[in-house]
This record gives sequence, structure tokens and C-alpha cells, in this order.
Amino acid sequence: MATHASSPLRYKTNVFISEPLHFRRKEKKTKPRKVQRRIKLKFRHIFICFLLIGGLFTFFQRAYLFLIFWDKLNVDRIEVSCPKEQIAEDIRLFLDGKHLGNLLILDIHTLKEKLVVHPWIKDVRVRKSFPSTLKISILERQPAALLKESRIFLIDREGIKLQEVDSLVSWDFPLFVDTNNFKANIAEKLDFGWAFLDSLDPSEKKTIAIIDLTEYQNVKVRLKESPAWIIIGESRFHERMALYRAQEPIFRQYGPMEYVDLRLEERIYIKPQKLFAKDIAPNMIKEAK
Repeated sequence: MATHASSPLRYKTNVFISEPLHFRRKEKKTKPRKVQRRIKLKFRHIFICFLLIGGLFTFFQRAYLFLIFWDKLNVDRIEVSCPKEQIAEDIRLFLDGKHLGNLLILDIHTLKEKLVVHPWIKDVRVRKSFPSTLKISILERQPAALLKESRIFLIDREGIKLQEVDSLVSWDFPLFVDTNNFKANIAEKLDFGWAFLDSLDPSEKKTIAIIDLTEYQNVKVRLKESPAWIIIGESRFHERMALYRAQEPIFRQYGPMEYVDLRLEERIYIKPQKLFAKDIAPNMIKEAK
């Protein structure tokens, strides 16, 4: 039986080899472009915007005027907070009868400036509490010493005169004195006095009665239990006070003292109220050693 060598089946079985394939990537979806239309502002658009803005400003203006003249926002209650009741009472009396007006437009900075004029007030915090309450917090000054000028005043660390003092007995503070009544260089002298007090222990501070700052950078001290002046000098305050305490039993052997001078490094000079020896300083040196 005869067969055909070039049968069509041959090509059909190798169709993928005989015919080349063409690959194509999947086409991406393209977004249609929107046609942007330009809006042309016409006169009526501008006029409408102008009316809207004008109406908005008019609304806020009328609302503001209503609030600042509203009776319910007028200050009718003042709360004063202060550890010292007397200062709080002074503030209440100062503000009593004053029409502070609307809380919304009250100038608290001006009010604060008026309140800090009080000598005992160091700082003031004023806060608005709507609808009609004003809250005032007082930071009071702390007394630290007494100052003798032509009169005696209670002062704080900044040298602010808090009040005049009639009797020293009622105040347990050291007294700063100056033979010239602090007519010159008071700030520098007080700084020197504070430096001396800060160098002492709290228990030692309580024993100080008077601090004489007359001489430039020379501290002289009188203790509560003794009439003698202790001349400290310009430095080593704590060390020299400790030296005085250590040698105090020896000083008592010479009776009441007028002064004890500790300014020199290796010598102590004393002056008893009643001198009974020509040369006391050399003996004191030997006994102190």
C-alpha cells in the first residue's frame, strides 16, 4: 500500500514549531484625562464673596460687643489665696468697691502691677475664671533679717523693707547695723552680710544677734549670749566661727570681752573689758596651740 510522504498531519503535529509565536504585554488601562475648564469670575461672584466676608465680620463684631457689655461677665467675685491671711485681707480691702468691669476685657497685667506695690508681696498670679470670678494667688516675701537705719525695719533677702519694727524682742532675726545708717553701698554691704550668714549652720545662725557691716569687707558679730564683738574679717567665716567656739573656754578666763579679733592666720587678739595684763596676745597664742 502506497503512502504519501508529505502528509499534512506532519505539519499539524509540529504546528507550534513551524509557526513563531508573538508575545504581547497586557495593555494598561489608561485613565481618561479630564478636561479642566477655567472658571471665569464675574462681577456677581466677587460681589457675593464681598457680602459673605462683610457679613462674617459684622457677626463677630456684634458678638464681641454683646459679650463685653454683658452683665453676666462682670466681675462679682474675687478669690485671694495667700498663706498669710493679713496680706490676703489687705488685697481684699484694696479691691473692695472697685469696679473691675467685664472679665473678658480686664487687663490683668495692670492689676498685677498695682498689687505688687504691697511690700509683703513678691509675685502675683491673676487668673480669670469665667463667667465672673477673678482668682488671685499671692507669693509673699520671706523675712530674713532686721536692718537698722534711722529706724529698724524687717527686710527680706533682696533688702526690701517689709515693715517697721518697734521692738527687737518679737523678731528672732539677726540685726544688720552700720554706724553710717547704710547711707552708702547698702547693696554691697548686705551681700557681704548674707554671705556670712549662708556660711553658717542653721543652729549657728540662731545664735547671731548683731552683724556690724560698717567697715568695708569686714564682718563683726555679736552673739546673743555674749556682749563681745567677734571680728571675722572678709573670708573663712565658718572656719573662724568654729575657731571662736573651740577657744571660747579660754576666753572666759579673762572675764567679759570687749572684742576677739580672728582676722590673722596664726594669732588671736582679745581685749577684755578690764585689762589686767600688758601683753595678752602672746599668751593666747600659746594656749590656743
